[in-house]
Amino acid sequence: MTFAGLGTVTLQVLVASPGSLRAQFDNVGISPDNAMSTANFDNVGFSYSANALFAAGVKPGGQITVDGLTHTWPTTNTGEPDNVIANGQTVEVNGGTRLALLGSAANGTASGTLTIAYADGSTEQAPVGFSDWTLGGGSQTPAFGNRVAAASAYRNSTSGTSQGITTYVFATQPIQLATGKQVRSVTLPTAVTGGSFHVFAVTTG
Repeated sequence: MTFAGLGTVTLQVLVASPGSLRAQFDNVGISPDNAMSTANFDNVGFSYSANALFAAGVKPGGQITVDGLTHTWPTTNTGEPDNVIANGQTVEVNGGTRLALLGSAANGTASGTLTIAYADGSTEQAPVGFSDWTLGGGSQTPAFGNRVAAASAYRNSTSGTSQGITTYVFATQPIQLATGKQVRSVTLPTAVTGGSFHVFAVTTG
């Protein structure tokens, strides 16, 4: 695209497939260190540092494998939503015998009920929860059987300064899917107990 007197500008547009988790993203939780004010993961002013995550091996579009399930970290532009706060959103999924979520909670632990729908019209529910993204400032241990998927050395603030506190991304303990059935979709918890329940990826395998 060319603007008079400004030369050529390249715009990258990310298009989400209908029914995908990407299409449901409604929270900006990751900021680069040179633009900290672009994200507010916890609604208090803090966000994941993209730089610290990168140093920890978490890269846009990269893979994070936990319990044999390979999650894909979202690819988004600065200031774009990169995760969803659970509120009954339905996400289409395909195949596999196990299911897990990648994410964390803010402002305390968060838990709720996940609904799994199969191609034959049947559904089942499963409890699911995330630990606080800083583990209470380092005073807690992972809850709900969470696995630590990644740990970054610090987090960013909308004030423009970083905070030297270890910040985590968790994977839920895998949920065993019904034998002999084809999974069709997952509905995230509508009612959440505790803090806010943030999801970066929903993975089957």
